[in-house]
Amino acid sequence: MDYAKQIDRRSFLRLGAGLAAGLPLAGCDSELLTGLPVDRTVEGRRARLRDLGIVIGDLIPGGNNAITDVEGVRVGHVTLIHEEGKLVIGEGPVRTGVTAVLPHGGDITREQLFAADFDLNGNGEMTGVGQIRRSGRLGAPILLTNTSSVGAVYDGAMRYMMEMNPEFLDRRPHPEPVVGETWADFLNDTAGRHVRPEHAVEALSRASGGAVAEGCVG
Repeated sequence: MDYAKQIDRRSFLRLGAGLAAGLPLAGCDSELLTGLPVDRTVEGRRARLRDLGIVIGDLIPGGNNAITDVEGVRVGHVTLIHEEGKLVIGEGPVRTGVTAVLPHGGDITREQLFAADFDLNGNGEMTGVGQIRRSGRLGAPILLTNTSSVGAVYDGAMRYMMEMNPEFLDRRPHPEPVVGETWADFLNDTAGRHVRPEHAVEALSRASGGAVAEGCVG
């Protein structure tokens, strides 16, 4: 079998993008490989792959190059950054926050969407997936936060949903907030649990369409 013929264009592009992304880590500079100077910034910000001429896939991105290009999707952030130096549990340094995604512009508890989940890494916590697996529907916001703050963010999301629709718990099965975690113990006082329920409410209240903040946010 000629295995070289078994790789399709999409797989080849993924392979090429992975190689390009790994060059700096491997100590190889693309300038050395090509002999051409490479500008890795665009208007003072870190360049995207597309800015550098690396195109992945066949589709053209939307105007925002973000999930908000899907009509109705809104994103909000609350970012917590304070304290420097040696770790002191409960004090810092703090480099964390919460990101909230509202799937459409209406009341998600009343106007639910079809949904499913996929486990890329089984070593992670995500609330609300049981209801999605049972019903195949999403009826709550999606939030991402620090590992030890999943409970606080879930609490805040429930508070937000109760204010939006006090009767949503009467529905069977009732919607549950989808809260996923990210592990950033090497950056942040994870044990300090600095994200509070009110931060989740604030992120949800800030959610909007248009351009989405990127980098060290949420």
